[in-house]
Amino acid sequence: NAGMPYRFFCPVGETRQFIIVDEEMDFFRYEHCMKDSRTGKWTVFCECINEKANCPVCKAVDRPSYYAMYLTIIDLTPYENRDGDEVPWSKKLLVVKSAQQKKFMRMQEKEGSLRGALVEVTRDGDKDASIGNDITFVEFVPEEELLEYESEYTDQKGKVHPVIGHEAFDYDELFPEPTEKQLRAIVGGKAEA
Repeated sequence: NAGMPYRFFCPVGETRQFIIVDEEMDFFRYEHCMKDSRTGKWTVFCECINEKANCPVCKAVDRPSYYAMYLTIIDLTPYENRDGDEVPWSKKLLVVKSAQQKKFMRMQEKEGSLRGALVEVTRDGDKDASIGNDITFVEFVPEEELLEYESEYTDQKGKVHPVIGHEAFDYDELFPEPTEKQLRAIVGGKAEA
């Protein structure tokens, strides 16, 4: 989706580190994941509205929705931008399915906050969670260090955009509640069951 932040993903056999920006876990929703017919990858995401209305996606796909928790993270994996420059970090969305939410809940209960938690994840196999199956709390990054995660990028039109790594995404703004009509358009159009 245009304007949607990248989701954190850990490749199989790799270990990655990220820092959690949110104070606590407070945004959850039911979500569908569908295959993009153009790429063959499971990268089409939309909300499931089954609790409130008839969800057209539930009828169209054979995979049930899942209950997901969303956190804002600073992904510490360097990457190369379009100009070939190495960028040391990126701000991403961490989407945690219910099986792994307890781990984050325990971390939050034990530490009082998630903000600044440096987490290391490893993904052992392709059947393991896309965010990694081995999740380890490493340490807390001090607030003053967290506040240094600010940068900017220039889009294709030459416009400069700030990237405030240490501020959580506005989830309500990112995920406005879809209408049945919008969801029908998704399954009637691009997505496949």
